Amino acid sequence: MRRILLAQLLLLALAVTAAACSDDNATSVTTPVAPTGSSITETFAGTLNTNGAASFPFASTTSGSISASLTTFTPDTTLQIGLWIGVWDGARCSSGVANDKAIQGTTVTGFATTSGNWCVRIYDATGTVTQVENYQIDVTHP
Repeated sequence: MRRILLAQLLLLALAVTAAACSDDNATSVTTPVAPTGSSITETFAGTLNTNGAASFPFASTTSGSISASLTTFTPDTTLQIGLWIGVWDGARCSSGVANDKAIQGTTVTGFATTSGNWCVRIYDATGTVTQVENYQIDVTHP
């Protein structure tokens, strides 16, 4: 199990290294909304261009499950892009969990072992985005 996790983290690091680092027209952060229970949902939106990327930091107050859902990706809802939940180091997303073949409706889930600073990142690591794509990511965290 540890080998699989280590291999996944290594592959994630390689994929991120290959991804472009620009923050294409990242626009927004909405005010966090606290649903029932102890989770908070935050919405991040913007546009993604060829080989582009955008990262959005957020903080959790306790340990618990973190999920990022690509709720909107238009106009091409079937286009595969990267969606990542990671650790915010103050300047960028670092180690985390990713899906390099996310399409509209995909959710990536991780677990925060403590309170801390986290991030969600959307990226076009393989240059599959050929036109400006609009996205919305909903992140639920403790």
